[in-house]
Amino acid sequence: MRKKWAFLLAMALLAITAIPSAVYGTSINETSEQVWTETLNRVKNAEPEDVILVDTKGSTTLSTSVIYALWGKNVDLELVFKDYSWSLYGNDIEYAPRGRTYYELRVETGGDEALLALAGDSAIVQLTLPPYGPYPYKAELIWNVGWELGGKTVYPYFYNEREGVLEPCTETEVNSYGYAAFVFEKGGKYVVTSEKLPEAETPEPTAVPTPEAEITVEFSPPPETAPSPTPWPEPVPYKPGGQRM
Repeated sequence: MRKKWAFLLAMALLAITAIPSAVYGTSINETSEQVWTETLNRVKNAEPEDVILVDTKGSTTLSTSVIYALWGKNVDLELVFKDYSWSLYGNDIEYAPRGRTYYELRVETGGDEALLALAGDSAIVQLTLPPYGPYPYKAELIWNVGWELGGKTVYPYFYNEREGVLEPCTETEVNSYGYAAFVFEKGGKYVVTSEKLPEAETPEPTAVPTPEAEITVEFSPPPETAPSPTPWPEPVPYKPGGQRM
């Protein structure tokens, strides 16, 4: 996110509150459709380097038609909710999603004890971003981690549930109002810590003993025809006087 917008977004988050759909005289679904229809028109008509600030009115279902319109444009789309904000950049959209009608922008907190145990005492907050899996874009989440961390660096980690390890993401600095900007490229579970965690040590591979060489004994095949036995010599007649004839 551009630095000059960090302060303005923080102020917008402090000022904007969720507005009940009854105020507009419409249902929640109608409000959501209205929000994204207006957003789509604003994106289509945007000029290069425009920043579009949208009050989502609590609608967390980003229509893929907005992503299509934003794809490849030098335009920043700032989607503001009551407690956080998402930023999408047209030039950071890698492909147009197919087979989907919307992407979820909901952010959930807490709930995974195994993840928090890996983070230890430095854990600030656990964030769950549905849906799981890669996004077609890079999205920047503006989240309040606490004013007491203003000016300090915080460290987000992705929770690899299959391996049971935390994978480091890009660290970020907290502004004076307690807001930090985190860049995400996929949904899943994350934890933000106040300290950089030591890298997980990769265990040394266990040496597998080399099996002893097998001793092979070769046997010559028997001859096809057995050799004839050596004949005994003919007996010599005995001659009296100790001599043989």
